[in-house]
Amino acid sequence: MEQINKDFEKYFYLKEKEKDFYTSTNFWSFGRSRGVFGGQIISQALAAAILSIDPNYHIHARKYDELFEFHVERIRDGGSFASRFVSVKQDGRNIYKMMCSFQKEEESLTEHQFEMPEVYPEDHPINMDADIRDEIIRPIYANIKLYDQVEMITKFAVPVDPKLCESYINILENHTTEGEPRVKTPHSLQWVKIDEDFSDNSYQINPAFLACISDFFITVTIMFPYMTGYNNRKIDRTMGVSLDHSMYFHKRFRVDDWILCEVESPRMVGSRGFLNGKFYSKDGTHFATMIQENLNRTDILSKDVILEHNFKNLPMENSRL
Repeated sequence: MEQINKDFEKYFYLKEKEKDFYTSTNFWSFGRSRGVFGGQIISQALAAAILSIDPNYHIHARKYDELFEFHVERIRDGGSFASRFVSVKQDGRNIYKMMCSFQKEEESLTEHQFEMPEVYPEDHPINMDADIRDEIIRPIYANIKLYDQVEMITKFAVPVDPKLCESYINILENHTTEGEPRVKTPHSLQWVKIDEDFSDNSYQINPAFLACISDFFITVTIMFPYMTGYNNRKIDRTMGVSLDHSMYFHKRFRVDDWILCEVESPRMVGSRGFLNGKFYSKDGTHFATMIQENLNRTDILSKDVILEHNFKNLPMENSRL
């Protein structure tokens, strides 16, 4: 437990004030002008809950310039499961609440999952066009140091299927080869890892870091139909705010090794976008799932923008059948 406390104070600026009360010791300035980055609050609140729990329990689910205070309420400590409720305050006001459920590891006689999407490995020479990286990816994810300490490395993953591959590497082109307006589905694939060796650290920092990472790929995914292809530069996203964020941790994993993150948005309506994401280790193990609803407000920059889309199915769906 001593190592867990040291890790969370070092990497997440979190320190115990008194029993079940924690405070942030520093401020990570990654948040945009409208406020703090949601991934920061998610990961710090999860870290506070972990600090209140016996290390034999592991997180399996959670619903998600001034420093923050974290109050952990011990809801239940059972033989196999334990629950925590975390309230986050800033300047005396509630800004976030999280429910966490922990489970002691146990052997399971039954197990299933869908296969990981078939993509080129993270070290394969194929990649998205340089113009795409410069215009879409780099301004958002370039040189990010989580909590100003450890670098998060990201690479857009490219599907092996030739048709899907073409749709990923040419998403800035206005029209398809058939002459139709090119509209990218709200679906993304990224390789991601933290450029740090956590071999000597507590395992518990891995889910805390993933909680932070999980909030990064939302903007690009949900805006693909509107900011690429035919709609490129025809619409401006003026606001993006997380409304709720849930995560489910299925198996152990490491964030200092490459992770494939698949995010899709099956619905956007009323300025609210719904997304779900799956996280896979390199060996294909589906180890975590994310669900989020967020607020997206936009301004039209061009009269010929296509604002409504009906997609027949998710891009990777046929490859899994």
